[in-house]
Amino acid sequence: MLVRRDFVVSGDVCVRLYCSNLGMAVELDRNNHSKMIDICLAFFKSEGYKAGKLMCDGQTNLSTEAVHLFCKDIEELVKESHNTTFFDKFGSYVTDICGMACSHRVKLNEQFVTMAMAIKVLEGIALNLNPELELCNEAIPVLLKAQLKSAMPGFYKR
Repeated sequence: MLVRRDFVVSGDVCVRLYCSNLGMAVELDRNNHSKMIDICLAFFKSEGYKAGKLMCDGQTNLSTEAVHLFCKDIEELVKESHNTTFFDKFGSYVTDICGMACSHRVKLNEQFVTMAMAIKVLEGIALNLNPELELCNEAIPVLLKAQLKSAMPGFYKR
């Protein structure tokens, strides 16, 4: 639930209340948590082909050619995103990625898809509350911290 002071009417502050019951939950074990971080970081580092491969990892009965074509499309999507910040339009990219997976008949990691859809919904809520929010600037430090914690669990305690 989010509460936002939104506007003033006749000198009174009006408040908007936003409620969300997404019904989406994902519990990630250490391995899948690490994989999700690796996928996001591959996008941040403009490694589209690698991100595509990571999204397909662990899926059986996938055609090698279909996976390759999917990864090439992800690579192209990332190249096209250089005109904008990838995560500033995360929601539209999730739609594109799912469309590419369907057209190449590639099954994506279910946990990635669930997580991406939840982020897409949260992105919409966040941008509705604050259109000036730069999601990429907020996400990068969180991802880097998660990668560091994953790589060095005994060293990084905070």
